[in-house]
Amino acid sequence: MPPTAGQSLDWPAVAKRSFSVAEQSLLFALPVAEQERVFYQVWSQKEAYTKGIGEGYRYGFQAFTVVVETSGRTGLLADKNNPRFVDEWQLRRVDIGSDVIAVLAWDGSPGPRIRQYIF
Repeated sequence: MPPTAGQSLDWPAVAKRSFSVAEQSLLFALPVAEQERVFYQVWSQKEAYTKGIGEGYRYGFQAFTVVVETSGRTGLLADKNNPRFVDEWQLRRVDIGSDVIAVLAWDGSPGPRIRQYIF
């Protein structure tokens, strides 16, 4: 459940509960000032991937590892449940604003066509 107005998310606890061991190690080794932003980048990749494969959170966020970097690079690095998905699935950050993190996941079929409408 997302925090309500006036509350803040205890993102370090969420990362410790939901991220793979490798992701946790990389995240908490980053400069403290970068950790929260990168947490959301990792979380966005994980959500996009598990929704893309049709499983959602029940897939087990600790069962797979995504890129953890300050650069904003994305990608699936390992998946214990379906190792072949590493070569099949693509994760790409979609730039829609400096204060928004969005990631698109698809099964590697020829490049998806992305359309953005601003109303």
